[in-house]
Amino acid sequence: MRGLIKYTNKLQEFLLKMMPYFKGSWLIYSNLFRLLPTSLRYIKLEDPDIILDLSDPPQFSIVKMRNGIVEPALTKFIKQTLREGDIFIDVGANWGYFTRLGSKIVGDTGLVIAIEPIRATFLKLLNTIDRNKLFNVICFNVALSDVAGKLVDFEKPWYQQSTSAFSTKKRKWED
Repeated sequence: MRGLIKYTNKLQEFLLKMMPYFKGSWLIYSNLFRLLPTSLRYIKLEDPDIILDLSDPPQFSIVKMRNGIVEPALTKFIKQTLREGDIFIDVGANWGYFTRLGSKIVGDTGLVIAIEPIRATFLKLLNTIDRNKLFNVICFNVALSDVAGKLVDFEKPWYQQSTSAFSTKKRKWED
């Protein structure tokens, strides 16, 4: 549940520790990291082996506001419920935190199915799977729906950065 933060360099560590916390600060700071060089933008959690993008508000808040703790209540629930040999489906797998957690719990006799529709985020998921050597994971770069043949395009308002801010742009139906 708790990941030790591994800073990329001393400047990144200094910036993160010196940034005062106030309501909405995560949005300002994540935008700031978008303007900084790549060497300052990405940070690693040692356990789990996850790389976070500090320009993404939810990922920034994991580092700055939660000290490397990712969704503690959900993490606890998964650890208490999932067993070795189970099949775990991670819909909206994002960068792979729960995919990795599920993979470690279900072990070699279990299976994790990770589904992530956003291409850029899917590539981060694949990176997490590769870095952690998760051999019991199958990934799909698709969106799920209750209607077959439905294609959905997403748009993101200019003032939002997170993929959770995406909304349906248009819908096409295939016959």
